[in-house]
Amino acid sequence: MPHECDKDRETKQLCGGAGCGLIRSGGAADNHIPRYRLFYNDIGPGHGQRVGTSVPASAPASAPASASVEWTSLSVSALLACRQNAALSLTAAARNGYATEASFETKAASAPVCLATCTAPGGHRRYQSSRSTLSCTRSQPFKLHKLDSGPSTSVSVSRDDALVLYRRMQTIRRLETSAGNLYKEKIIRGFCHLYSGQEACAVGMHAAMRPHDKVITAYRAHGWTYILSDDVLGVLAELTGRQSGCSRGKGGSMHMYVKNFYGGNGIVGAQIPLGAGLAFAQKYNGNDGVCISLYGDGASNQGQAFEAYNMAKLWDLPAIFVCENNGYGMGTSNTRSSASTAYYTRGDYIPGIQVDGMDVLAVREATRFAIEHCKAGMGPMVMEVLTYRYSGHSMSDPGTSYRTRDEIQEVRSTRDPITSFKDRMLSAELATAEELKKMDAEIKTQVDEATKKAKNDREIGLEELTADIYSHTLEPVIRGTTPWNSMPHISNTISSLFATSKNNYATEASFETKPYKLHKLDSGPSTNVSCTRDDALVLYRKMQTIRRMETSAGNLYKEKIIRGFCHLYSGQEAVAVGMSGAMRPHDMVITAYRAHGWTYIMGIDPLGVLAELTGRVSGCSRGKGGSMHMYSKNFFGGNGIVGAQVPLGAGLAFAQKYNGNDGVCFALYGDGASNQGQVFEAYNMAKLWDLPCIFICENNGYGMGTSNQRSSASTAYYSRGDYIPGIWVDGMDVLAVREATRYAIDHCKAGKGPMVMETFTYRYSGHSMSDPGTSYRTRDEIQEVRQTRDPITSFKDRLLSSQLATADELKKMDAEIKAEVDEATKKAKSDREVGLDELPADIYSHTLEPIIRGTTPWNAMPHKNVGVST
Repeated sequence: MPHECDKDRETKQLCGGAGCGLIRSGGAADNHIPRYRLFYNDIGPGHGQRVGTSVPASAPASAPASASVEWTSLSVSALLACRQNAALSLTAAARNGYATEASFETKAASAPVCLATCTAPGGHRRYQSSRSTLSCTRSQPFKLHKLDSGPSTSVSVSRDDALVLYRRMQTIRRLETSAGNLYKEKIIRGFCHLYSGQEACAVGMHAAMRPHDKVITAYRAHGWTYILSDDVLGVLAELTGRQSGCSRGKGGSMHMYVKNFYGGNGIVGAQIPLGAGLAFAQKYNGNDGVCISLYGDGASNQGQAFEAYNMAKLWDLPAIFVCENNGYGMGTSNTRSSASTAYYTRGDYIPGIQVDGMDVLAVREATRFAIEHCKAGMGPMVMEVLTYRYSGHSMSDPGTSYRTRDEIQEVRSTRDPITSFKDRMLSAELATAEELKKMDAEIKTQVDEATKKAKNDREIGLEELTADIYSHTLEPVIRGTTPWNSMPHISNTISSLFATSKNNYATEASFETKPYKLHKLDSGPSTNVSCTRDDALVLYRKMQTIRRMETSAGNLYKEKIIRGFCHLYSGQEAVAVGMSGAMRPHDMVITAYRAHGWTYIMGIDPLGVLAELTGRVSGCSRGKGGSMHMYSKNFFGGNGIVGAQVPLGAGLAFAQKYNGNDGVCFALYGDGASNQGQVFEAYNMAKLWDLPCIFICENNGYGMGTSNQRSSASTAYYSRGDYIPGIWVDGMDVLAVREATRYAIDHCKAGKGPMVMETFTYRYSGHSMSDPGTSYRTRDEIQEVRQTRDPITSFKDRLLSSQLATADELKKMDAEIKAEVDEATKKAKSDREVGLDELPADIYSHTLEPIIRGTTPWNAMPHKNVGVST
């Protein structure tokens, strides 16, 4: 019976064998090679499948039914017409109606599309229904330079891998389409270089890479950024200059970075020697990693490229220099700019390979080959990928002044990397048209949603423009700024360079803190701090809970349900939470009257805090302590007398040393208490006996209503211990506080005595609820701190930019916290107060005398414990 693809053939010749149709194609309408015939045959009883085969035209009409297929130069139209009955479907192991794996033939850059054959004993090529792969051969291999052999031209791919490759290429295409539209809407400004048409290069190379391999490329970086981050929003928001961009909106089109991806570089060819340097680092670290340095044909004649070649070969660096030859350097054809366009040979003494850059599988195999070459210690390799860009050099270039629209359309029609790979998947039955259509719709939805967010997200503030200039801060001030207008360096946003991912989250990330200031210390904590995903979520939850709890407390005070004093901790959350992140269970804490946050941190739930504030029985002190007198295990309050807790803290540190349990005591006080004489007395005793006491000045800028500039002759509180070592830390950075606290604990554990730590922080509320907080400072000052230094917002931005959490995840956590605090608030309002008979109870934690001291003999009050047992 005739094959369905034969209907357009100019000549047909039927085979004499039963059930076989042997067709000779003599025409050129579909660009078929005339010397090939196609025939098909049932492969056995009950199979009901067709085999497409090709044999030389000179073969007898009774060619054996066992002959196999050699698909050479089949047009896309003929291939699609044949795919349902062709042999491609027979060599794949079926799973739910799909092939689980298929093999394809790659081609040299100048060759037309070709697919598959396998050879049976006796020289006949045949397909067997039991095979799990679709294998294929070809006559034109990769082009090689100074290599005896190259990658195999027969490549296989599993169904799962094929779907991943397709999704990634299609996502890049859709992402770049969106970027082009945003540019036309003038939402993207400046440079914008699209990767449309070249998707197979990045996707194919990435499929061969290992997690520790590195990449550096030129300014056409959007595709690579997505491939190495799997974050569409991070790319589009960077293009629109928004904070959710992978570089916080400060890098734009040409300066995007993620883990092991070093950009995005705007200077033509500059990335090539940088890539050699990264390869040197790989070799120095001995981790068998390589660096892939990509550049265009327009940069291929740069002198620095040849300098990099020399150094890489001289030291046999694991560098793969990849020339993405898309035919044009800006608006100049490579035939006009290059004396030799065989870029894979331009390394001279360096081996090279040319690969069809529109074939994602060919690129993958060539990259695997190059990586193995480098791993074997044979030094660098030059790889040329023949590709094409559909857009102009950048969005300001229409791309049609130096080439015709017909040329672009011809490439789209005949060589498009996505369409050709889609055809392969369909012909090999690795996927169905409906499945890929559904995936296309999912990708469109994903990109459309990211585009919407990239339009609406906020830009960063001016104060952050100087942040994250260096990944590791070596100097505290940005080089090149004037001494009278020096700009301190901070790194509190970009961390994805150091993150490792798992289940679409980063499992750990590293961040840079502001430099610490030291007093009588040769060295301080590291400014490069790491944090696991689990720890980060705990820190965020604790800070957000304190903030929500204090908001509720403020509302309860305004409703006159809380009476008396009420000092809120809003704005200072990172101090308590950061310190708790470093503490051990046996460490002790004592603080002043701003104690709500610390009470929660030390184990009391929000109900225990809020009910104490409202004077109810479920309060942590049974409602008898109020705002300033809350206690829990190893937490000694909440103290109402200014500065009185500091010598008490020294006493607790004495107890720790006496007990020999290596515990420390944290004695916290504000800048308003820092000039108290008893503080210095405590310093003296602590140093005299080398007590494990960490004196912490929470410098929020104001002592009650007085600025510390007006109350303190020296505001360098970390140095006020004189003979005691001190450290200054950004108290709005929870990770910086945690690291400084770990450092201080280690100092005390080593028997070196006390330390003074100043945490530079800020309170949003007044000194207490009776203080509006705006008579000695402006509302603009408060608002500026909220917008630029807020400890929760800045840490949230870190979590998102490092992929330690998603926005939806944090939003869900915020809702959970709100529900918890709202429920606690409701109970704190409705719970009962203690009775009069209980007022003298729980005065002592351990009763030494049966009668309360100071009461009259005729009205003696016996002591009892009813609530507090810690």
